[in-house]
Amino acid sequence: MGPVYSILKMLMKELMIFVVFFGLVQFLFAIVGNLIFHDLPSYATLTESMLTIFKASSGIFDNKELSKAE
Repeated sequence: MGPVYSILKMLMKELMIFVVFFGLVQFLFAIVGNLIFHDLPSYATLTESMLTIFKASSGIFDNKELSKAE
């Protein structure tokens, strides 16, 4: 059980590093989206922007909403 535990410990460390950097990138893209598309309801607040960016990264975002902004 010792080697399995040490491998899981290394994986959790790598996972935490990934989560931190992924969250930072998501936050930066949410800020940029809020600045560019602030007139759309999905980007009206920073919280909505972060949720929209998360939806877009997971593939459940409708791109037709952005085409209405033009």
